[in-house]
Amino acid sequence: MTISTVWLTIISQCNNNCEFCYYKKRGGIMTLDTIRNFIHLFNKIKPKKIILIGGEPTLHPNFEEIVNMLYNGGFNVFVVTNGLGFSRKSLCKTILPKLKGITISIEGPKDLHNIIVDNQQAYNFIRKAIKNVFNYNIKILSTNTAISKSNFSSLSKLIDELYNLGIKRFGYNIVTNFRKNNITFSPDEFTKKFNPLLRRLIKKYSGATFSVVTPVPSCLVPNDLKKHYNFNCHIFSGSGLVIDSNNNILPCTHWVDFPIAKINSNISYNNFEKMWSELNSVRAKISHRPIKECTLCSRINFCFGGCPIFWRVYNPEKQLNTINLTTKP
Repeated sequence: MTISTVWLTIISQCNNNCEFCYYKKRGGIMTLDTIRNFIHLFNKIKPKKIILIGGEPTLHPNFEEIVNMLYNGGFNVFVVTNGLGFSRKSLCKTILPKLKGITISIEGPKDLHNIIVDNQQAYNFIRKAIKNVFNYNIKILSTNTAISKSNFSSLSKLIDELYNLGIKRFGYNIVTNFRKNNITFSPDEFTKKFNPLLRRLIKKYSGATFSVVTPVPSCLVPNDLKKHYNFNCHIFSGSGLVIDSNNNILPCTHWVDFPIAKINSNISYNNFEKMWSELNSVRAKISHRPIKECTLCSRINFCFGGCPIFWRVYNPEKQLNTINLTTKP
């Protein structure tokens, strides 16, 4: 068993209401005792990183204490935030020295961002947070943008703004949903639109890095851009543990309505190891190859056919470019 990353949804509440958010049921919150108990388990698992997410994690009333516990436990702590808590200098002063990385979610230039997240103060929080983090350590900061049809046309303007602020690390999620809607891209649509843009961004912004986090099928990405895409997913390998605010184990942070197990924070390492092994069959079912041609591709153990959520909505036979499959000899 090798779990390299743990995601802890310490709180499901948020000050924003993003149009694409997968967390529509808000109410759970992890207690300090629960997290303290989990730390005993994590000491045995030995993950490379622990990522605090939400909701908005800085809304947790004990956020600073949680970071302190994990830091003092010797873990590499990361936070994904909308900037709310880090807009306060007092929090930054005490917390930033203990973090290995901060990712700020931003969905567009000011007016569009505020519309998408349904909060007219949201962008102001981000600007303050960026300034505060930069004053401490620019190297730990990156941004993430969830790309949809609502903000795609504004991506270039957003990157201009962020790059001019000094940000050099840009990450992207593709908005996914278990039901078709008016704002999501199919993987084929996305790559056809984003790949030309990505080439322009790479050429224009010297020293910047761009990465697509959502796994897409390798056959939809040309070779010169493959290094900017994440083709694998921890569901496929069992390398990521996601625990939500109600102590559910999720296949992925986006699968909030599909828990695959309940975990007691007092669970022993041996019992956890047994449970994790039993969940292999669930992960295998979720990450099945979308089309039979995928099994012939030499890269199948590298990309697995893309994010499983895509194939809950779109027909893979129509989406995947089988001409670009690297077939086995």
